[in-house]
Amino acid sequence: MSSSHTVSSGDSSVLTLSPRHHAVAGSVSAVITRAVVSPLDVLKIRYQLEIVDVKRLGKPKYGNLFETFKLIVKEEGPRALWYDCRDGLGVLSFFLSLSLSGVKWRKRL
Repeated sequence: MSSSHTVSSGDSSVLTLSPRHHAVAGSVSAVITRAVVSPLDVLKIRYQLEIVDVKRLGKPKYGNLFETFKLIVKEEGPRALWYDCRDGLGVLSFFLSLSLSGVKWRKRL
């Protein structure tokens, strides 16, 4: 029994994938999404926490988005931009793989 097969509809072919392939696709999309979004999330959190520091210190530490990015990399290294990536990656990967494989399963009903 084949895990994927090609179905012809008229003059074009449509590739259908197994639930396992959908789960892998969901996991891969989670990794890519988290890798791109994580640095932006770090910047957002720094801006949110800066409100507390401004009240305490009197002046903002971060300027615009690019300056904030450079300052984080300079002070903490580039890995700081992906600091929280591992925590969210497992959860996101699990739910996206479950979601995409569930779509395939529901379509078969």
